[in-house]
Amino acid sequence: MPRARRHSDTPPTHSAFRSQTQEMLDYCAAKGIVPDVQLISPKDANHAMVSLYKSDPAVRRFVIDMSQLTPDLVVEPDAAIDPTAWKMLGTPVPASARHPAHAAK
Repeated sequence: MPRARRHSDTPPTHSAFRSQTQEMLDYCAAKGIVPDVQLISPKDANHAMVSLYKSDPAVRRFVIDMSQLTPDLVVEPDAAIDPTAWKMLGTPVPASARHPAHAAK
């Protein structure tokens, strides 16, 4: 009796992932299924982070419109963001442990 193939029996190929992803995107496009996101400017990134931190139920996903990114863009500050209150999670990596390719230039 042939044994049913399990997902882990055959490693997936990258092309299989691409074709499945494209199939899903084509299906969504045909059915008019779109993600629930809010498109924001890069300068509004701080406001979006505050909204996520406060668990604002109105918006859960932000997409930053990178076409608006320019060298002279200034991100708007938000009073709710206080870097002095940030806590370090984990252990900082000492400079001696960093890979040479990642060294500051």
